Amino acid sequence: MKKRVLAWALLLCMLAALFPSAAFADHSVILSGSEEAPDDFLFVPEDESEAVILSGSEGSQDDEEAPVEAESGTEAVADEPAGSVIAYGDCGRNLYWELDDVGTLTIFGSGEMWDFNPANTVPWRQYNERIMSISLPVYLTSIGEYAFSNCIGLTCISIPSKVARICNNAFFGCNSLKSITVSEENPVFMSINGVLFSKDGTLLLYAPSGINGTYVVPSCVTIIGDYAFNDCSNLTSIELPMGLASIGDHAFWRCKSLSNILFSASLTSIGRYAFSNCYSLTSIELPASVTSIGDGAFHNCSSLTTITLSAALTSIGFVTFSGCSGLTSITLPAGLTSIANSAFSGCSSLTSITLPASLTSIGDYTFGDCSSLTS
Repeated sequence: MKKRVLAWALLLCMLAALFPSAAFADHSVILSGSEEAPDDFLFVPEDESEAVILSGSEGSQDDEEAPVEAESGTEAVADEPAGSVIAYGDCGRNLYWELDDVGTLTIFGSGEMWDFNPANTVPWRQYNERIMSISLPVYLTSIGEYAFSNCIGLTCISIPSKVARICNNAFFGCNSLKSITVSEENPVFMSINGVLFSKDGTLLLYAPSGINGTYVVPSCVTIIGDYAFNDCSNLTSIELPMGLASIGDHAFWRCKSLSNILFSASLTSIGRYAFSNCYSLTSIELPASVTSIGDGAFHNCSSLTTITLSAALTSIGFVTFSGCSGLTSITLPAGLTSIANSAFSGCSSLTSITLPASLTSIGDYTFGDCSSLTS
């Protein structure tokens, strides 16, 4: 019996020699209740650049946040903000804004900006008077309606290369704005002396409200767009080029200092309310080429005393000369066929008017409140 025991013992010793304990080291397991691995245990793979700290570490310098890369379609900003952020929010599906305490409005992200109509839906509207400068991201594709309206301290703005749409009234009421610049890489817009144009220069899109004195429209322009000189209250005179074909809606609305304008012989149409509320305008002579005048085109031009209409004009629209309280006389073209409602209402100094034989339609209240009209 003792011999069998000794034989088994000898066999076990031989097996132990063949399989050393190191062979099981890589598969060791810490059992429940045994000492746990330390919280700051560092796993270092063969490529040391992939080292990671396991969760639970404290006080390590690796707790610092890694730099966040700019999302696709956004511009990375290297510099720290000049001031402390006082307000923020979103202004598009992928656009966000921040306003700091030194008056810089910064837009982040990419894509289209929302339209804000009515103007009281602009998210930063309560801070308009504090906005001194605006920074736009490189991947911005549109500027929404009324977006920067009434930012009265804004003096200049730069349009990035990807912007393909700037909505009406985007800069309405920015009375200190004197210059708009555009990235040379922008395929849609360009800037000439601070004024915004289409890339080919044929369409004048927007003149900053802060321009003053006389402005000479470049000879390449064939169209003055809607709202182009809207509320340029210090503009006194404008020179229009030969080749200009049309003036858009509200183009010179409330240019209250505009006193002199010479229309080019190539002009064919004047848009709705194009010169409405131009209080300093004293006389108008429309060239024979003009065939269309929009509703309210000269509404409330209270200093206007004389008007010469185009012989090619066949109709006068709604409130076209309404509120021209200084107007004393007007000669209507021989081919005129219709005068719309309230076309001359409130022309309180008008004493006489001759209606052509071609006229077939006169609207309601056409000469309402023309208190001096006798014949």
